[in-house]
Amino acid sequence: MLALSIREAVINVTKHSKASTCKITLDLQDGYYQVVIRDNGIGLDLKGDGYGIYSMQERLKLVKGDATIDSEGQGVQVQFRLPVLAERWKFHENHHCRGSRDLARSTCLPVAVGRGY
Repeated sequence: MLALSIREAVINVTKHSKASTCKITLDLQDGYYQVVIRDNGIGLDLKGDGYGIYSMQERLKLVKGDATIDSEGQGVQVQFRLPVLAERWKFHENHHCRGSRDLARSTCLPVAVGRGY
């Protein structure tokens, strides 16, 4: 979900922002992965009827994260936060994973376990 949201935010920069720069940072803070995507474009109207912002927020909610969008002044900043949990993922019992080749071809899918996931 995080990757899809990052993709959506970067596509928005390339399609709409008229930015000359876009900076993506990844950090670990207070038990959360934090991804910030910032551009120096024309900004955006947060009251608009775009579906992309809503879909990014909903995707992150599915994995107990959040998405915030700020467009004060020049440019846009999108921030995604996703909790870091020990043993959050395990391989599904119905898949027989054999080495990195199977993982690279996505034959082994992670499923959420524990703590309400």
